[in-house]
Amino acid sequence: MALAQWEASVRNQGPVSFKALFPMLRLWREEILNCFDYPYTNGFLEGKNNRIKVIKRTAYGYRNPQNFRQRIMLTNRQEAQPIAA
Repeated sequence: MALAQWEASVRNQGPVSFKALFPMLRLWREEILNCFDYPYTNGFLEGKNNRIKVIKRTAYGYRNPQNFRQRIMLTNRQEAQPIAA
């Protein structure tokens, strides 16, 4: 396995700062290797959640939940429209 070979070479002759990564690599080994087998991320969804949280902070005090919902829908309308080919 390439990761094990890299790890062995770093242990033998690698920089000290890389050696500090080994505990993290041991804890997250399966997740790190899965990212190569399954190239999917939740980045798009995280971006949406972040945008909603920003609106929520700036809209503190909205009395009408419908206005809050409309604000969220308006900020996301470009991505909701299909791209014309």
